[in-house]
Amino acid sequence: DLKLDSNLDSNSNRDPDGEVRTSGYPVAVGFGGGHYAHRQTKLIFETEITFGHNFPKYQLDNLDDGLIRDALLKSSADFAYFDRKSMNAAQRNRISAVIEDLGYEVLRERTIRERYGQ
Repeated sequence: DLKLDSNLDSNSNRDPDGEVRTSGYPVAVGFGGGHYAHRQTKLIFETEITFGHNFPKYQLDNLDDGLIRDALLKSSADFAYFDRKSMNAAQRNRISAVIEDLGYEVLRERTIRERYGQ
């Protein structure tokens, strides 16, 4: 069911009192997958998480440490998620090292479903 709150300004991420709206769900930053992020989309609909940023597999080699850091911080991320099947080991190792150095963890789909399943 889609529920709408008429008190919210649909053109911003702030409520009428100026407070920032949040979903209340844990936020992930996703890495890998295709342009439409099939696995990440399934997790959004089948668990109680959301994604702040998502980087498709064809952009993974273009990510630098600063961009990864900014995505995590600007999303107020709680963790990262890898579409592992679409990433090679070198990509996983390089990106996970940056994520872990920043104090975040990379959760597998199974763990996300166990922690945040509906």
